[in-house]
Amino acid sequence: ANLCAFGSIVAAVRRFVAPGSRVVELYGGGGTIGLHLADLASSLVCSDENPHNARCFRLAAKELPANLRQRLRYQQGDAASQVGRLAGADVLVVDPP
Repeated sequence: ANLCAFGSIVAAVRRFVAPGSRVVELYGGGGTIGLHLADLASSLVCSDENPHNARCFRLAAKELPANLRQRLRYQQGDAASQVGRLAGADVLVVDPP
């Protein structure tokens, strides 16, 4: 993780997300990038193969306003298992380890 550059990275990604976009994040971990897009997205599906990241995602999402939390979903699974979700996405965020 490059914490010094994180703000710049998120700002760069946000420029590609039009308001109302359907966002899918692969290799999302606990939603570190995806949750920073929640205010722009009409829906956000974050996925990761680590089953422990689902709890991290839920805890972080709890800090967001209720209207944003309604847009969020976490799907446990590797990136290949998420291929079916990509057809409905406007934006795909891929953040592999």
